[in-house]
Amino acid sequence: IFITCILKIRNIMTLRIFLILRRVWWWIQFLEILKIATEVRPNADFNIHTNGGLKNPSYYEKLAKVLDGKQYYFQFSIDGLEDTNHIYRIGVQWNRVIDNLHAFIQAGGIPSWQMVVFPWNKHQVEEARKFAEELGCKSFDIRQNIYSADLDVLMKNAKDNFYKTETDEKT
Repeated sequence: IFITCILKIRNIMTLRIFLILRRVWWWIQFLEILKIATEVRPNADFNIHTNGGLKNPSYYEKLAKVLDGKQYYFQFSIDGLEDTNHIYRIGVQWNRVIDNLHAFIQAGGIPSWQMVVFPWNKHQVEEARKFAEELGCKSFDIRQNIYSADLDVLMKNAKDNFYKTETDEKT
């Protein structure tokens, strides 16, 4: 379907493609889709986000080569360092992420590192920033997670307010 859509919109001046690569099925044919999209729409802007946990370094090398000379933003979402990234990025293996990130950079890719800050990794922001710079990331961005406030208090307030009635509020 995606390829058919790309082929039908050849006459559009600029095409922005936003794909979030969280699902395995996207990765299966993603390189093929990306190659076709870059051929059909050479002026397209590509915005690709990944946690880097799928595939292998060879795949990321190929991604960098396909994107070479194109307009793109390639974000690795890495939330902390080896001892904390897996807490939010469940099932993601640190060594695989770093190997994939390194392969992308070595092949000429220009990635950004985005870190979501949580109570368990907030002490690592500067160390992660330094590591990202040493690896060759274009930028290091932090994003506060919306649950940084006391989650227990938020949940209690939500529960208490859910069960309130108009009568309760008037008394």
